[in-house]
Amino acid sequence: MHRPRIREGFPGQRLVVLPPQIISHALRLPVCDLLFPTHIGGFNQAKYHFVERRHGTAQHILIICLAGEGSCRLGAKTWRLEKGNGIVLPPETYHRYQADQEQPWTILWVHFVGSAASAFSAALSVTLTEPRFWIGDLALVIDAFEETYRYVLSGYTDRDLLGLSTSLSHLLGLCRIHQKLPGLRRRMAEDRILRSIRYMRENLSRPITLKDCAHSAGWSEAHFSRSDEHTSELQSHHDLVC
Repeated sequence: MHRPRIREGFPGQRLVVLPPQIISHALRLPVCDLLFPTHIGGFNQAKYHFVERRHGTAQHILIICLAGEGSCRLGAKTWRLEKGNGIVLPPETYHRYQADQEQPWTILWVHFVGSAASAFSAALSVTLTEPRFWIGDLALVIDAFEETYRYVLSGYTDRDLLGLSTSLSHLLGLCRIHQKLPGLRRRMAEDRILRSIRYMRENLSRPITLKDCAHSAGWSEAHFSRSDEHTSELQSHHDLVC
């Protein structure tokens, strides 16, 4: 069945595209020339969200997933994004990203340029082959995004543009400071699996559904069932406890 593809126009969306003349002016200002946003916004439960750019964009793109799920294809590889994941898409590179059909994502995003844009991206320890990262403290990053967004709305005086540039650098800095190592993330995933196992052991007297196990782990049913690792591990424990 054909599903619609929507690039923008979601209920309650936030989206600001800075005028080209403002961007050009900002990139001639001290500090702003290092890092400056060109587009910024947020989509809430963006069902059917889909964007494909065969030649990429002239900017770096930061996407942060706050809820739900989605995927991003960069080059020849596709990356799953869920709550806490961020990804940086480099300029002039094919990419395609879309919301999950069952659990559409809620995302914040920023396009940015500047003479230090590549350095800021590199500081996040992301590469073309590993563009995804995980943020351990989303609340601080969300606050920093909101500060950046407020500057976008406040006006285009040189003072406002300086605030916009420095607040964006603060946002990217917090993304780096609050990154978590993959090993820690795996341990947190294992903790969720253990919660499911405990739930199964405590409810042996009644039928247990996949939805029940997913809920006990704090995952969506779709995400829970997609993971062969989770499913096989739970199945082995299910056999033991039953």
